[in-house]
Amino acid sequence: LLFTACGGNVESKLVGSWSTREGGEADLTFFNNGSCEVADTYGLGTWAVVNKDQLTVSDFYGETVVWKIVSISKNELVLDEGTLYRVD
Repeated sequence: LLFTACGGNVESKLVGSWSTREGGEADLTFFNNGSCEVADTYGLGTWAVVNKDQLTVSDFYGETVVWKIVSISKNELVLDEGTLYRVD
């Protein structure tokens, strides 16, 4: 069971759509209710920020990945596994 803190600074910056390619289609979309959509997967998953610097994403089937958040700005999310770019 994952919980997402509402209104938190990191969480509010994450809400929206992100792509692995600058100017690309959305690969991940984070909703403010703690659900998320992962491209090319079935159904909605969940997401949460743990310890202010770990992004946890679980798909519909419960498969979970955890990334360390290195930095986040309005248009760029740098994780230990790579960079995501905001999709407008």
